[in-house]
Amino acid sequence: MEIVKIEKKNLVDEVHKQIRDMILSGTWSEGEKLASENKLASQFSVSRVVIREALQRLRSECLVVTRQGLGTFVSNPQNYSVPDAHIALTEETYLSMIQFRKSVEYSAIELSAKYGKQEDFTLLENCVERMREALGNVEEFSNRDFEFHYAVVSCSHNDFLKRSMLANREMIIEIFKEMNKVPGSHSMGVEMHEDIANDIINGNIKHVLKLYDSHAEYNLARLARFFQNEK
Repeated sequence: MEIVKIEKKNLVDEVHKQIRDMILSGTWSEGEKLASENKLASQFSVSRVVIREALQRLRSECLVVTRQGLGTFVSNPQNYSVPDAHIALTEETYLSMIQFRKSVEYSAIELSAKYGKQEDFTLLENCVERMREALGNVEEFSNRDFEFHYAVVSCSHNDFLKRSMLANREMIIEIFKEMNKVPGSHSMGVEMHEDIANDIINGNIKHVLKLYDSHAEYNLARLARFFQNEK
């Protein structure tokens, strides 16, 4: 009987497989931020070079997306199913909307802990259901998306914040429409809005604000390929 040489394990293959399996099994869900390269290297007991190569493979499979300064996030390959797709939205416009929503919605969310009523919370839940019913219809889904965020602001019972949202309704909906044109966006949107509604209802204000921040960061990473060039 001949001796069979023991093949040395390819560390990149092993790391790639483990992370890939965690993503495909749902252990790590879309939008979830991965640990830093240093931390992943420590967790897997490998070098940063190995982690970088494994992440590069995952990026080529559209299972993760990386944004310099923000990190690496679990992504949805379906988003990139249309080669060379673009949306009529610039990164600058998206960031401007986020700044506006931080000024208005973040304040409203904090006020909701004091002034929110049961009927407000019921409306939030109903808005999520209407978004679910509009899955696959970009225009209808985008309108329901705005209705949800207006309902969030309404929880504050502050007329100035509510009027600010209504004054920018058309602009916000147009931005939502462009974002919702990206394949596979709707399901994640429903789940995220459902999480926001539950946190507001349960008074988990700090966590809902973190959800807003993390989702904005993930969008910056995943939409980079689709943003229209600045003029």
